[in-house]
Amino acid sequence: MRNYFYFFLFFLLLGCDDTVLSEQNVRMEQVEWNYLENPSFEVVVTDTNATYATFVNIRFEASYNYSNLFFMFKIEMPDGTRRQERIECELFDDHGLPLGKGLGDLFFIRYKIPRITKFRQLGTYHIILEQNMRVDHLKGIHDLGIRVEKTNKE
Repeated sequence: MRNYFYFFLFFLLLGCDDTVLSEQNVRMEQVEWNYLENPSFEVVVTDTNATYATFVNIRFEASYNYSNLFFMFKIEMPDGTRRQERIECELFDDHGLPLGKGLGDLFFIRYKIPRITKFRQLGTYHIILEQNMRVDHLKGIHDLGIRVEKTNKE
């Protein structure tokens, strides 16, 4: 019972960060990212004067077969216009050691999308992640998500 209290307290404190506009994660049911699975996230923007940093959250196994992960980062604006970019995220260093934080066989990395974002329209944005590797079933991916937070940079 005591462990549940600390677990709850941790997430309560985590949720108190007022710079975070949105953070959402999805579990990959088969511990793989099938190319047909395109996790989608909604971000509601109410302040077009702020600048934002966008991150992709990735939880992966140390036994993941590649040193990197390629994916399409797609965003649909409230007016229906779309933009996409192919992203390469390094998951392992030159010595084959996993990057990010981890324990045992599981590691977590928060990859920053390279540019600062200015959301110019009020409303709901849709962010879609599309696997862009050369395999249909990318094994070793546990969770994927996004995080959008306000930043002071212009």
